[in-house]
Amino acid sequence: MKISYTLPIIALLLTSCATTSVDKQAEQLIVAPETLEEAKKVVGYECTYVKKTGTRINKKVCTTLAQREAAKKRSEQFVNEYRENNIPVPKQTGQ
Repeated sequence: MKISYTLPIIALLLTSCATTSVDKQAEQLIVAPETLEEAKKVVGYECTYVKKTGTRINKKVCTTLAQREAAKKRSEQFVNEYRENNIPVPKQTGQ
């Protein structure tokens, strides 16, 4: 009889101890607003609204400074490759 009462009590005690440690870990993961704003400034986080063809609703696009620089570099490479590969051929006249 005593065994049947002690098992649920032990289970209850173990689960209550587990939830308190999880709550403490969750509290440690919460970031203060000041810290979040500072982190955004460090990585250069910005959001812009981009117009999309076929809709009146602008799309919000958020990027970091590194992502914007990488996109700029890719677009410059594309333009340079396009210019190198598409040299206009002079028209031949008189034949």
